Amino acid sequence: EVCLCDTSSGDELWRVSHTLLREYDSYGNAGCNWIDSADSSPSGSYFAASYMDGVAKVWDTHTGQLALNLPHADDQEIVSLRFTSCEATLATAMFEPTIMLWNVTLGQCTYVLAGGHGDDILNMLSSPNGDLLA
Repeated sequence: EVCLCDTSSGDELWRVSHTLLREYDSYGNAGCNWIDSADSSPSGSYFAASYMDGVAKVWDTHTGQLALNLPHADDQEIVSLRFTSCEATLATAMFEPTIMLWNVTLGQCTYVLAGGHGDDILNMLSSPNGDLLA
Protein backbone atom coordinates (compact mmCIF):
# COMPACT_ATOMS: atom_id res chain seq x y z
CA GLU A 1 0.00 0.00 0.00
CA VAL A 2 0.95 3.62 -0.46
CA CYS A 3 -0.06 5.74 2.48
CA LEU A 4 0.31 9.51 2.51
CA CYS A 5 0.68 10.89 6.03
CA ASP A 6 1.04 14.34 7.56
CA THR A 7 4.54 14.41 9.07
CA SER A 8 3.65 16.86 11.85
CA SER A 9 0.56 15.06 13.15
CA GLY A 10 1.07 11.53 11.85
CA ASP A 11 -2.48 11.60 10.47
CA GLU A 12 -3.16 9.47 7.41
CA LEU A 13 -4.31 11.67 4.54
CA TRP A 14 -5.06 8.93 2.00
CA ARG A 15 -4.12 5.40 1.04
CA VAL A 16 -3.93 3.49 -2.23
CA SER A 17 -4.50 -0.20 -1.64
CA HIS A 18 -1.94 -2.80 -2.65
CA THR A 19 -4.43 -4.39 -5.05
CA LEU A 20 -4.74 -1.12 -6.98
CA LEU A 21 -0.96 -0.89 -7.26
CA ARG A 22 -0.60 -4.47 -8.47
CA GLU A 23 -2.22 -3.82 -11.79
CA TYR A 24 -1.63 -5.75 -14.99
CA ASP A 25 1.57 -4.82 -16.74
CA SER A 26 1.71 -4.02 -20.45
CA TYR A 27 2.25 -7.72 -21.20
CA GLY A 28 -0.87 -8.84 -19.34
CA ASN A 29 0.98 -10.28 -16.34
CA ALA A 30 -0.89 -9.74 -13.11
CA GLY A 31 0.83 -8.86 -9.88
CA CYS A 32 4.26 -7.96 -11.20
CA ASN A 33 3.86 -4.24 -11.74
CA TRP A 34 5.73 -3.05 -8.67
CA ILE A 35 6.68 0.50 -7.74
CA ASP A 36 10.32 1.38 -8.47
CA SER A 37 10.41 4.99 -7.27
CA ALA A 38 8.19 7.58 -5.60
CA ASP A 39 8.33 11.32 -4.92
CA SER A 40 6.13 14.18 -3.81
CA SER A 41 6.05 17.65 -5.33
CA PRO A 42 7.68 20.48 -3.34
CA SER A 43 4.33 21.91 -2.21
CA GLY A 44 2.92 18.46 -1.49
CA SER A 45 0.12 18.89 -4.03
CA TYR A 46 1.15 15.82 -6.05
CA PHE A 47 2.50 12.37 -5.31
CA ALA A 48 4.08 10.31 -8.10
CA ALA A 49 5.15 6.68 -8.39
CA SER A 50 6.94 4.86 -11.21
CA TYR A 51 6.23 1.30 -12.23
CA MET A 52 8.09 -1.56 -13.85
CA ASP A 53 5.86 -1.46 -16.94
CA GLY A 54 7.00 2.02 -17.98
CA VAL A 55 4.21 4.15 -16.51
CA ALA A 56 4.46 6.93 -13.97
CA LYS A 57 1.29 7.78 -12.09
CA VAL A 58 0.58 11.12 -10.44
CA TRP A 59 -2.04 11.57 -7.72
CA ASP A 60 -3.60 14.76 -6.42
CA THR A 61 -2.76 14.61 -2.70
CA HIS A 62 -5.72 16.76 -1.71
CA THR A 63 -8.27 14.36 -3.19
CA GLY A 64 -6.30 11.09 -3.41
CA GLN A 65 -7.49 10.78 -7.00
CA LEU A 66 -5.28 9.67 -9.87
CA ALA A 67 -4.46 12.80 -11.87
CA LEU A 68 -2.22 11.42 -14.65
CA ASN A 69 -0.80 8.30 -16.28
CA LEU A 70 2.49 9.17 -17.98
CA PRO A 71 3.67 6.32 -20.24
CA HIS A 72 7.35 5.98 -21.14
CA ALA A 73 8.39 4.99 -24.66
CA ASP A 74 8.51 1.26 -25.40
CA ASP A 75 7.05 0.36 -21.99
CA GLN A 76 10.55 0.33 -20.47
CA GLU A 77 10.83 0.28 -16.71
CA ILE A 78 10.99 3.69 -15.02
CA VAL A 79 13.63 3.33 -12.33
CA SER A 80 13.56 6.84 -10.91
CA LEU A 81 11.40 9.93 -10.87
CA ARG A 82 11.73 13.33 -9.26
CA PHE A 83 9.73 16.50 -9.11
CA THR A 84 11.79 19.62 -9.72
CA SER A 85 11.32 22.72 -7.60
CA CYS A 86 8.96 23.91 -10.32
CA GLU A 87 5.70 22.29 -9.22
CA ALA A 88 4.69 21.46 -12.79
CA THR A 89 7.76 19.45 -13.88
CA LEU A 90 8.38 15.76 -13.23
CA ALA A 91 11.50 13.97 -14.48
CA THR A 92 11.33 10.22 -15.19
CA ALA A 93 14.31 7.99 -16.02
CA MET A 94 14.80 4.52 -17.48
CA PHE A 95 17.81 2.19 -17.03
CA GLU A 96 19.00 3.05 -20.50
CA PRO A 97 20.22 6.62 -20.49
CA THR A 98 16.91 8.37 -21.20
CA ILE A 99 15.23 11.00 -19.03
CA MET A 100 11.88 12.54 -19.89
CA LEU A 101 10.63 15.84 -18.49
CA TRP A 102 6.85 16.02 -18.08
CA ASN A 103 4.57 18.99 -17.65
CA VAL A 104 2.29 17.69 -14.91
CA THR A 105 -0.33 20.35 -15.57
CA LEU A 106 -0.68 19.36 -19.24
CA GLY A 107 0.24 15.68 -18.90
CA GLN A 108 2.71 16.01 -21.79
CA CYS A 109 6.37 15.20 -22.28
CA THR A 110 8.17 18.48 -22.87
CA TYR A 111 11.75 17.29 -23.31
CA VAL A 112 13.72 14.05 -23.79
CA LEU A 113 17.34 13.75 -22.64
CA ALA A 114 18.73 10.66 -24.38
CA GLY A 115 22.18 9.14 -24.58
CA GLY A 116 24.98 11.26 -23.30
CA HIS A 117 27.04 9.23 -20.87
CA GLY A 118 25.98 5.74 -22.05
CA ASP A 119 25.68 4.20 -18.57
CA ASP A 120 22.46 2.94 -17.02
CA ILE A 121 20.47 5.37 -14.88
CA LEU A 122 19.70 4.03 -11.42
CA ASN A 123 18.55 7.14 -9.57
CA MET A 124 18.07 10.90 -9.96
CA LEU A 125 18.18 13.98 -7.77
CA SER A 126 17.23 17.55 -8.54
CA SER A 127 18.93 20.61 -7.11
CA PRO A 128 16.96 22.72 -4.61
CA ASN A 129 16.31 25.42 -7.22
CA GLY A 130 15.31 22.83 -9.86
CA ASP A 131 17.90 23.96 -12.40
CA LEU A 132 19.97 20.75 -12.30
CA LEU A 133 19.29 17.02 -12.48
CA ALA A 134 21.95 14.53 -11.38
